[in-house]
Amino acid sequence: MKTVLLIHGWLSTPKMHFFPWLKKELETRGYTVVAPQMPNPALPKRAEWLATLSDMLHAIDRPEETILLGHSLGTLTILHYLNEIHQGAAFPHVVLCSGFGRAFSLPQPIDIPRLNEYPKLIAMREKILALPEVVLRDWFEPTIDFDRVRHLARRWTCIHAPDDPVVPYAEGVYAAQQLGATFVEETNGHLIEFRVNGRMALPSALEAIVSTEDDLSA
Repeated sequence: MKTVLLIHGWLSTPKMHFFPWLKKELETRGYTVVAPQMPNPALPKRAEWLATLSDMLHAIDRPEETILLGHSLGTLTILHYLNEIHQGAAFPHVVLCSGFGRAFSLPQPIDIPRLNEYPKLIAMREKILALPEVVLRDWFEPTIDFDRVRHLARRWTCIHAPDDPVVPYAEGVYAAQQLGATFVEETNGHLIEFRVNGRMALPSALEAIVSTEDDLSA
């Protein structure tokens, strides 16, 4: 299994946050990394993102040798794909970073440690709150059937930080419980970095991916 598909989140690109670092690290280890630009990331439409992911996986055509990793809204994209579209073999591993699988309320500021360290995320929170209700409904319906989805990957990992000011920590825990996932606690908010070419490292994601072959062959 040497292909990894990376799905970024809302207001993002494959060149932001930890994706460039992770792509480079994986490629040096012999992986083929596919990191598509999802359509209209400022106002994402669920159907468009699902179509993009479906097209990518159809082109790869090796689910049993393909690891999926999503960040933030990319995690929900993967879950919807598995819930509604995928009919093939189980994926060896799905990694959800700052992920969620149901509708939620943004964490209250009083519940976010070190909130003053995230001025740009405060602005992001305001943008999320201003999203039209129809956009949110588009993403949270239909609900994820976790009983179906969990069997479409042989292994699951959820990576989440308690100080995430966008997706509550409890949502990462909930997703992990529903999926029977390994849960990895991080310490860097929403796992994002505001620069055009991201230099942020996320060793926990790299470790989860490269350990897949040894774990599944044991």
